[in-house]
Amino acid sequence: MALDGSGEVPARDVSGGGDEESRHHDRISDLPDSLLLQILMLLPLVEAVRTCVLSRRWRVAWTRLPRLAFDDDAAPRVSRFGNLVDGVLRGYADDVDMPDVLISVRRLSSAGDAVRLATSAARLAAGRVTARFYLYLSYAAVNLYNDVEDENAAATTLQLPCFPRATEFALTFMGVDLRMPNAGTFAKLTKMFIRGVRFTDDGEGISTAVSRRCPCLEVLLLHRVRGVKVLALLAQSLLFLRVSLVMQLQRLQVVAGSLREMQVHRCFSRTTAPTSMLLNVPVLEELHWEDYPYPHDDAGNNISLCGLPSCLQKLVIVDLSRFTKILQHFHRADTLRLEIPIALADHAELKVELPYHSELELVVYTNQHKIGPTIVNFLKKSSCVRKLTLQIYHGEIDYTPCMSDCNCRRPSNWRRQNISLVSLKWVVINGFGGTRDEESLLCSIMKNAKGLSKVSIASSVYGCQSI
Repeated sequence: MALDGSGEVPARDVSGGGDEESRHHDRISDLPDSLLLQILMLLPLVEAVRTCVLSRRWRVAWTRLPRLAFDDDAAPRVSRFGNLVDGVLRGYADDVDMPDVLISVRRLSSAGDAVRLATSAARLAAGRVTARFYLYLSYAAVNLYNDVEDENAAATTLQLPCFPRATEFALTFMGVDLRMPNAGTFAKLTKMFIRGVRFTDDGEGISTAVSRRCPCLEVLLLHRVRGVKVLALLAQSLLFLRVSLVMQLQRLQVVAGSLREMQVHRCFSRTTAPTSMLLNVPVLEELHWEDYPYPHDDAGNNISLCGLPSCLQKLVIVDLSRFTKILQHFHRADTLRLEIPIALADHAELKVELPYHSELELVVYTNQHKIGPTIVNFLKKSSCVRKLTLQIYHGEIDYTPCMSDCNCRRPSNWRRQNISLVSLKWVVINGFGGTRDEESLLCSIMKNAKGLSKVSIASSVYGCQSI
């Protein structure tokens, strides 16, 4: 079997041939199949396939590789990468399974008809993959969002088959119209990652696939997905969920009795339509929130948190000024991480009540403002905190001029205030700039934390030092 520069892989020839006498002197070829496969696994896939010309013993050795890792960077001389993928998948041994099929396309010259490549690879691998199927087409290689919309243009629809025996599935394909399977199940699938695609069914396909066709799914990640207006997930096996930049999302429904961690990142903020959310996740332990509708729940939005636990192991709120209301739903969060804006006019974040927490992580952007008064205000609400981590960023992000009523001026006597920090044992400060404001804050913490036993300070200049 030969592999030419076009990437074509002819059908396997299993006939005899070769010099028997020379074969007995070929010690490498006399190695057990398991060792031959280990040797081939050390080579790029295209080079492993080329070993088929060495002798009769090597002719079909590559067809039993436990991992098929296609990488166009490792095959620069293959002009038709899609033909290579197609030929290798067709030439794989019929009597063995394909544990892993990993396809990575990074170069524009390799993409060719990207939809045809993806369709063929998925169809050929769907029934045979028993572990991982990854299909990655980089933004540089193909981005159908940039193509001019034309009804007569090449097809941009990828009809996804079911992978009944695969345990992990990942797809990155910018702008392709992804159609989820209408029949069958992902019977053993535990992880699903979908990025860059668009749906034209308002989210019905992905919702149905997760809820009805993935009985063992534990991890679901949706990132930069368009066309999903309604995401309704009924998945009792789900343990981890992240929805990030799901454009046009209007309704999120999650009923997951085993869900431990949930992350929502800038989905509702991408639509101007009324939004609604229903969460029934009774054993949730970690919640990372950076999204609406919390700031707008008095503007026609509907929020139902009927199955949300009152206690979490970790609660992360990005941009506290927008998402203060979410804190009201929890009595306790062992670790509380907040991103705090320093300069605001209404000071709403200073009035919020914090759930009980033993570890407090504060992320602040100075934007040329003083951080001491704001941090002290939060420490007043954290009398039971045992560990404080302060991450300071000195760059300018959305700079707001310092006004007379700015947070960084209130209260003016913050350096002399007494704070109850009797439980505080450990302070970590990253990004310490050594300003007078930061030094005063550190002195205030050390003065009020009588039981403090460890202080770790890290800056971009001196690294980390412990006191």
